[in-house]
Amino acid sequence: MRRAWVLVMLGLSACAGSAEHTIGTPDPGTNEVAAGRRAETRRFRARGKTIMVFSPTGYEPDRAGMVIYVHGYYTDVAGAWREHRLDRQFADSARNALFIAPDAPRGPAEPVAFPDLEALLKSVERGLKRPLPQGPIVVVGHSGAYRTIRGWLDHPRVMRIVLLDACYEDPEGFARWLAADESRRLILVTVHTLSLSEALLSRFPFALRREGIPDRYYPPFSQEEQSARLLYILSQFDHQGLVEEGAVIPTLLEICDLAELPRERSRLPWE
Repeated sequence: MRRAWVLVMLGLSACAGSAEHTIGTPDPGTNEVAAGRRAETRRFRARGKTIMVFSPTGYEPDRAGMVIYVHGYYTDVAGAWREHRLDRQFADSARNALFIAPDAPRGPAEPVAFPDLEALLKSVERGLKRPLPQGPIVVVGHSGAYRTIRGWLDHPRVMRIVLLDACYEDPEGFARWLAADESRRLILVTVHTLSLSEALLSRFPFALRREGIPDRYYPPFSQEEQSARLLYILSQFDHQGLVEEGAVIPTLLEICDLAELPRERSRLPWE
């Protein structure tokens, strides 16, 4: 009897190991109720890599968009999620969106984990076991995230990109992406990437420049800035502060054409 049980378990293990699979694990203390009406964080494994997915309180999938956040070097997505409190930042944006954060390279020698955006979305859909929202896709990337994002530029649903000090190497791909469709929008935040950002900016006479990201010390975005096809911002935060201070990601998501949700708490200051 014991031998038969062992053989069964070995057979199951072999089957599981022979196919790609996705595992979802809700965080402790969260509940999947009322089709995602309460905030929920899920974690999947696909192609040996981690994908974090967050739906905020009040999330309405029929009217939602998607935000895909790509972290920078010297961390992985689990570390960035924890250290930068990404779920809190996404919630603070008060946007009706499904927030997806995949593993990305931890350094210049590491290959891109998800070179195909459509394959990433299909992995998330399989993990959630429900269709993804069909609203706008906003891609946000910090620092070395540009390596992942530049491979996604041909995806037809990528219409909004936010580069957080991530305009490294040749920005020609981002320039072509922006020029190809007048409905596309690019937000370019600069700390260390000044020269390449300026080179990209010089290509587009309609670009708007701004000093500082709105927080308690800066005025809000003007109407023109909120709808600019290319908005260039010289940041008052340093390179890591862009993702660690809790003010930048929520503020920029507010002008990315995503539907608003009721705000659960005052966003600033961030304790």
